[in-house]
Amino acid sequence: MTPKQRWYCFWVIIAVSVLLTAGIVWFAIHNPQASWNTLFSNLWDSFVNFVGR
Repeated sequence: MTPKQRWYCFWVIIAVSVLLTAGIVWFAIHNPQASWNTLFSNLWDSFVNFVGR
């Protein structure tokens, strides 16, 4: 793995974490009555759909 690739991986991980956090915060603000179980099952479903395409 070259330093360039390592740097790219690093930024991809950061971008994914930021997007995930933003999504969770957005969800929590728009659905205050929804439980964490619902949130995680929704996240898992979208993840499975995304990977399964």
